[in-house]
This record gives sequence, C-alpha cells and structure tokens, in this order.
Amino acid sequence: MSHTRFNRLDNCNYTLDESGQIRVEDSETGTTGLFDEFGAHLEGELKQADVQMCQFLAKLGKHRPGG
Repeated sequence: MSHTRFNRLDNCNYTLDESGQIRVEDSETGTTGLFDEFGAHLEGELKQADVQMCQFLAKLGKHRPGG
C-alpha cells in the first residue's frame, strides 16, 4: 500500500511507491518526477521536490508492515 500526501506549499502530490521512491506530480501542470527519500531527483520532467515531504513519506514507509 502506498502513501500519498498533497503539499499546499508547492501544489504537488507526493506518493511513496513500493520501492521507497517518491513520485511527485504537479497538480497544476501534470508534470512528474521521481525522487529519493532525501529529495534528490532521479528521473522525470519535474526536477524539484520538497525535501521535508520526501523525508516524511519515507519515514511512513519504514513504519508500515514489511517496510
């Protein structure tokens, strides 16, 4: 089960996937990017993410069963 949160500061949806990476989607433009738990860009058109949101989701994933 993935975790998703909306960040009002940058109007993006942050989703933690099963591999521990964070998919970020800009709700206004639809652009996406993939980031690690520290907010480092891995791939995609969207190049910036909120580091604190990435770290928050990564911690949620570590607390779930099997995470």
